[in-house]
Amino acid sequence: MREYLREANSVMRLSADEFRHANQAYAAFARGRLPAGEAAVAFRSAERSIRASRDRVADLRPPGDARALHARLLRVFEMNLGFAHDTRLLAVYQDRAGATLTRLRRYDRDLRTELANADGPGAQAAAMQRFADGLQRTRRDLRGLDVPRLLLDPHADQLRRLDATYELADELRGALKAQDEKRVAELLARFRDQGTGRGPQRGLSRQAIGSYRQRYRRLNDAYADLAREQARLDRMLD
Repeated sequence: MREYLREANSVMRLSADEFRHANQAYAAFARGRLPAGEAAVAFRSAERSIRASRDRVADLRPPGDARALHARLLRVFEMNLGFAHDTRLLAVYQDRAGATLTRLRRYDRDLRTELANADGPGAQAAAMQRFADGLQRTRRDLRGLDVPRLLLDPHADQLRRLDATYELADELRGALKAQDEKRVAELLARFRDQGTGRGPQRGLSRQAIGSYRQRYRRLNDAYADLAREQARLDRMLD
């Protein structure tokens, strides 16, 4: 028993800094104080370190009285590993989606400028075609992202909005080419109401933040459960 506790405590001491840094990063990211790009790097490093420590714990052979402690210890490492992995995916998604948002806003600005300066319906139709091409690239890039579970619904909503905007832009391009002034006026009104620069959100939705924090609390509860079991065994050995 004492040998197992000595080895387990050794792993925990070696892991203390990585857990502390990871927990600080989790808290900062949840509050929006850690940029997505920096967070992705931090959680990639945390994931590697925690996986190595988890493997060291898995190699330990607990005696009968320490099996409950060992199970709790493994649970803490598994939960940390899963949390670091999922948070890294979340940060990577937000970083790449943010870049997509920047491009989409540029397409929108270019379209407004080109429509204002276009010399006739043909030039306007060409501007709409370039915008539609940009939207198509945006849709393709978003569909290629690895979407975290927390953002599956917002991601699907975003794609639906982009699909609707693309279809409207294509209709408007056709009406401009046909010089159908009535249809152009109608579609332009819909186009302005719908908005062309709405890209993926940079921050987490309120629901996503709530889910994230709830999972973070479960991780802290697992730490507390581990500490109680360790204290129980320490009292047995006194």
